[in-house]
Amino acid sequence: MAVEIIKSLGSKDLNPQKNVDGEKTPSAQNKRQSKLPQGRSADEVQISEKAHALKEEFETLKTQARKTSTESQQRIEAAKLKIQSGYYLRDDILEEVAGKILESDEIRSVIRSKNERPPLITASRDVPNSLGDKISLAKNRAAQGYYQQNSVLTITAEKIIKDLFA
Repeated sequence: MAVEIIKSLGSKDLNPQKNVDGEKTPSAQNKRQSKLPQGRSADEVQISEKAHALKEEFETLKTQARKTSTESQQRIEAAKLKIQSGYYLRDDILEEVAGKILESDEIRSVIRSKNERPPLITASRDVPNSLGDKISLAKNRAAQGYYQQNSVLTITAEKIIKDLFA
């Protein structure tokens, strides 16, 4: 459009495609293409070896994540089947699971934190009689070793397992 305006002002010999001698000049794009070997385009993308290595690592991790997810799902399904079949209600299994739960770092940290805090209720007279009676009963049972009996441990383990998997 600017060329037409200039031509209309009186410069009829003006042609941006011609040089001073009147010969046509190659456009910038033609110049760039003429410098390239035949069959190659002007734009080129190169991906570094590090980028290739990162892509391979990403693909490997993605594959491992899918595999782990599948394995986890299979383990969950197997555990559900064992629960439904009553496998975990056997005494030997209950004792083993209860032992593992008690040995876990999570339970130990909870027990440790409970032992470090001062008790919220210092005396049974501070609470209603029904709760005070329950506390007294629990204290007496603990002193007599009631909670160390296998039957009580089994019942407690069953309740914990049911709560965990419910």
